[in-house]
Amino acid sequence: MSEEMIISIFFIAIGVVVLLCKNNTNHILGYRTYMSMKNQSNWHYAQIYSGKRILILGVILLILLIIAPLFEINTKLISTLYGIGIGVGTLLIIVATEIALNKKEKEKEQ
Repeated sequence: MSEEMIISIFFIAIGVVVLLCKNNTNHILGYRTYMSMKNQSNWHYAQIYSGKRILILGVILLILLIIAPLFEINTKLISTLYGIGIGVGTLLIIVATEIALNKKEKEKEQ
């Protein structure tokens, strides 16, 4: 099993863990930022929002790893694109979750 496949499975597992720890704010597991830990409502929302996306990212990366050999793509190129996918995907998840939390807070204030 390649390192990339292990990382994909790890992302899937992390997504599941984040989804499961939606009930209680904690300082160990879950999507933890200032906004997500501001109150229980934000915590619950952030865990579901980010957990789903982390899980989806892991599944997409795993599928791409499985189908990449069918196209006879260079292994080094696959690893490079995989690394870029992880970095960009993770950054997008963080940004999207924070934007969603800010939007939720603004709607709550009105």
